[in-house]
Amino acid sequence: MKRYEGKGLPQNPTVAVIANDAIGNFIVATPLLQMIRRELSPSSVHYFGGTRTLEFQDNSDLFEKHFPLHGKGLREAYEWVDGFHYDLVVNVEQGSLAKAFAGLICDENSYVCGPAIGT
Repeated sequence: MKRYEGKGLPQNPTVAVIANDAIGNFIVATPLLQMIRRELSPSSVHYFGGTRTLEFQDNSDLFEKHFPLHGKGLREAYEWVDGFHYDLVVNVEQGSLAKAFAGLICDENSYVCGPAIGT
């Protein structure tokens, strides 16, 4: 995994966004998701939030898939993405679960932005 510094992503990257399980965090993540869509033209975006924001996630067109990391847990989330490669992982959450998950879903070719174990 490498720190993202604005360069190096392939065209139409695959992106994961990790946020907290709070309505305010989902609202704050919305402009970030819009910018990712506009600036990176990703082939897919996966959002990892929580069970308290599922209603917002279910009705959002800013990502193709979403998973309640906060509420299901690390093992279930990791199994959900097993074998999927993310070109960019953006973690906007400081908690240890989010940091661990960000580190787990990155491989040697992934870029990461935000806190992640292993960087």
